[in-house]
Amino acid sequence: MIRTRVGYMGGSKERPTYHSLGDHTESIQIDFDPAKISFEELVRQFFTAHAAYRQPYSVQYRSAIFTSSAQQEAVARRVIAELEQKDGRNLYTAIEPAGTFWLAEDYHQKYYLKNDRVFSRELRRLFGNDEAALIHSTAVARLSGLVGGMAPPSLTAANISQLGLSPEAEKRALEMLSGSIRPPIMCK
Repeated sequence: MIRTRVGYMGGSKERPTYHSLGDHTESIQIDFDPAKISFEELVRQFFTAHAAYRQPYSVQYRSAIFTSSAQQEAVARRVIAELEQKDGRNLYTAIEPAGTFWLAEDYHQKYYLKNDRVFSRELRRLFGNDEAALIHSTAVARLSGLVGGMAPPSLTAANISQLGLSPEAEKRALEMLSGSIRPPIMCK
């Protein structure tokens, strides 16, 4: 992962907010390097993070994949078909062309990290009040996945030690990576 941001997509309302969402879906925007991880791998990871076997009760919380090309759409449809055949159940996941992505409010960004005592302190030390730098940080995106229970395969003990973390934050990240402590919040 290069960068992740949370926000809103798929609707028609201009400048949606959490409290005035209109017909948008809460979404995550992922910038990735296809030389390191394929779109197919991302789609498969998406389905390990949640079960989309029930019809959504609202547009806000539906399962959706927003694609930026016909090739991505074909990959998403193929993966869904494979998973449905394997599990014998329908996946209720919309596949739509990506439109405008509206960035969610600052308090939603890097939520898992901000709600972890050690990492919250670390974010303040590293970024102060610079939310834009925090949101666009590759290292923070990887740590956020770790704390959220979805560590990217590229996150290793060797590259955690290169992130410039305080000894306390590095120790906590390594403990989560090794499984000796569980992430406080799990994505399932």
